[in-house]
Amino acid sequence: MAKFPSPAAMAFSAVSLIAGPCEAEQKYIEGVFTATESGAPIELIAWAEPARPGVLKMGHGFLEDAPILPRTYRFLVNVGGFDVIGVLAVNHDVFKVSLEHLDSKMLPHSTVKLNVKTAEIGVPELEDWERVLRLRKSLKATFDKPLVFFIVLSNGMVKRFYPFYVDRQ
Repeated sequence: MAKFPSPAAMAFSAVSLIAGPCEAEQKYIEGVFTATESGAPIELIAWAEPARPGVLKMGHGFLEDAPILPRTYRFLVNVGGFDVIGVLAVNHDVFKVSLEHLDSKMLPHSTVKLNVKTAEIGVPELEDWERVLRLRKSLKATFDKPLVFFIVLSNGMVKRFYPFYVDRQ
């Protein structure tokens, strides 16, 4: 069976395809992206890094820069030198309290390599609203301490946590 790229991959390849008479490989814009249902790209521009064991601190941008997605489909990760480690769900206290003392969950995900440094990530648990609600309840997320998700990347020495929220609004 033929495998077709997701709407997110198609949106970014259409925007970032470098045209040239001899170019056969698709080139993607550097960064972490998802897309709306219509295919409009959304870049995850902020990331957190471990500040001290288990506690995260924003390393680039602000937490307010994290997108609120009504539904997730796929993520396109194109960050040179970094590999996908996983998708983490935890409540907002991760910026104050060590991960060891919080309920958190690494979500099952699929990773498809599109080229040497580009991968597409699927997170089935975030595609079903009922599963998201159960996850919120199990991780003790509240209005004051919302559930935050992270795409976790690592280059071996450095970890980056790209935050986003899922809410139907």
